[in-house]
Amino acid sequence: MSSPKRKKGKKPIKKSRPPQTQKVSQKQSSGFSLQKYPGIVIAILSFLLYVNTLNHQFAFDDAIVITGNSLTQKGTSGIPDLVTKDFFVGIYGEHGMELTGGRYRPLSLVMFAIEMELFGEKKISKSGKPVLSADREQLYSYNPFIGHLVNLIFYALSVYLLFVLLGKWFPKQPMVAWIGALLFALHPIHTEVVANIKSRDEIMALFFLICTFLQIDKIVHNQSVKSSTLAGVFFFLAAMSKENAFTFIVFVPLLIAVIYKKSWKDSFKGSLPIWIGGIIYLVLRTSMVGLPSTVETNPSILENPFVDTDPLTKFGTIFVVLLRYVILLFVPHTMSSDYSYPQIEYVGFGDIEALAGLAIYLGMGALLIYGVLKKQTYTLFLAAYLLPLSVASNIVFNIGAPMGERFVYMSSFGFATGIAWIIATKLKVPTWKALESNKGLLVALIVCGVFYSYKTVGRNVDWYDNETLFTADIENSPNSAKMNYYFANTFLKKQMADEKHTDAKEWLALAEKHFTKAVELYPKFGLGWYNLGLVKVQKGEGQEALPYAKRALEIEPDNAKAMALLGQIYGRFLMQPKNGIAPLRTAIEKFGNRDPGVVQNLAICYAMTQQNDSAAYYFELALKNDPNNVKVLQNLGGLMLQAGRQEKAQEYFSRAQALSGNQGQ
Repeated sequence: MSSPKRKKGKKPIKKSRPPQTQKVSQKQSSGFSLQKYPGIVIAILSFLLYVNTLNHQFAFDDAIVITGNSLTQKGTSGIPDLVTKDFFVGIYGEHGMELTGGRYRPLSLVMFAIEMELFGEKKISKSGKPVLSADREQLYSYNPFIGHLVNLIFYALSVYLLFVLLGKWFPKQPMVAWIGALLFALHPIHTEVVANIKSRDEIMALFFLICTFLQIDKIVHNQSVKSSTLAGVFFFLAAMSKENAFTFIVFVPLLIAVIYKKSWKDSFKGSLPIWIGGIIYLVLRTSMVGLPSTVETNPSILENPFVDTDPLTKFGTIFVVLLRYVILLFVPHTMSSDYSYPQIEYVGFGDIEALAGLAIYLGMGALLIYGVLKKQTYTLFLAAYLLPLSVASNIVFNIGAPMGERFVYMSSFGFATGIAWIIATKLKVPTWKALESNKGLLVALIVCGVFYSYKTVGRNVDWYDNETLFTADIENSPNSAKMNYYFANTFLKKQMADEKHTDAKEWLALAEKHFTKAVELYPKFGLGWYNLGLVKVQKGEGQEALPYAKRALEIEPDNAKAMALLGQIYGRFLMQPKNGIAPLRTAIEKFGNRDPGVVQNLAICYAMTQQNDSAAYYFELALKNDPNNVKVLQNLGGLMLQAGRQEKAQEYFSRAQALSGNQGQ
């Protein structure tokens, strides 16, 4: 029997999936849903973990960049100075903090200035006049809600983009993206960065680095000019956010070689946009703040933690700190906003922790070198951990503190993604199905997630304001001279703001106790001695305050506040106005301390020595700085009455009486 003939022009019908099924399958295989929707869920979770920080006040280092920074408070008119000067000029003046290498990270400061202009209010003094900067610019203040909200938005965006990035790096192992993004989002070590507005520099640096890596993915696949340009711009912005982002300039060729399986030649060629962005940053940085230097000028161990140590002690202690970073990343048990001297004991290489830290990091270094030569995937995570930490370790530059949780924010990117990769590949859990079948690992991850979330929420509560933060951290870092100072200073300021409060004596007692401990821990703590003298003055114990003011000036001869305190003690308590004139004049004329109270104290000293013309001059200067100061008006009235100028005296007395009546209403 012959076979049926095939009709001409007709092809045999092939069985195929319905078009709709094919479309869904393509979406699934491309990883579209995995990279988009779960990423958004994790980002929302990261936002919710910190949502209570939106009601937080300014705290800790926020004074450096916002509440005490004369440049950001100018709003947008301060931007030219912010992008051309050292990071600390706005708070500490032209000399900054005298930290080696300088600090050039203007991007976050520019953001604060813009937020100040858009959402802030012009500062008005108690007298109703505008508050001006030294160069007569109007100053602003703004609600901390804005700063916290922006921090939180960019943190959540970073988490989302990290999920997307890992999905592109490891499309066949989606659990790398899931676990890596979740671990990063939940990790309690990030609380300082997210809850402290000042740490916007850390958030923006990593945010722009992740944006850079996403553009690198596009460059590898389509070589577009747009992606190359954006990659260079994003890397430039990352470095402008914080200097240690610049270390990733050597990470990009490694990324291209390992993830995209390119030759080293092609990897360096693909990295060219990054190198261009990096060079532009270096040229700009050098022109604005000069070349980085390793010459140390700050003599205080509180700002230069290894200033008086020998090399063995310095590096032994550094490796103890580096070991503790590893421990905190795995088990974030006790955290603190400050680990200053002598909270961390200074040790040599005979110490077991120093040896353990050295062994771990030497091992990491050896694995990194071997892995780079073999183009092993794990080198990405080691490099991402070690590169930013190299700058934040005190090995090359003095970073101003021996340890800080914010210093491992960028490194935690390498830690979180590395742990996720190990679970997905080495433990053979690349997908959700594989994880569901591994009950032990699933339970362990859930327990870890719950613990991290609990610690994160609990710790960010501590960051509400200085009082809550330092009250928590005086328990976490009881042997830090700075922490004792911070805690004491909070209660001294509280007492000075409300001297009649029922708890005022208790606040002063707390302040005295912890200022005393601060100078016991570090006897060269000039500010500690000064504030002890101030506590004594607040208690009315001027005689006892004298040695503290003198000790502060022995340690810091240019301390204008200590000079003013010494003058006040001589004039007000010891009735030795002649001895009070010199330190008060030096504080005012040489160091620019124009606080109305300080100026008035000098005027009183001149009045007590019958130098009425000088007394009148400084009373008028005090009144110029604070036109509605009732005490100054009364003193001027008394001085005019003594000089026989009754009409002028009556003018001052009338103004004082009118103000007293208004304040009493």
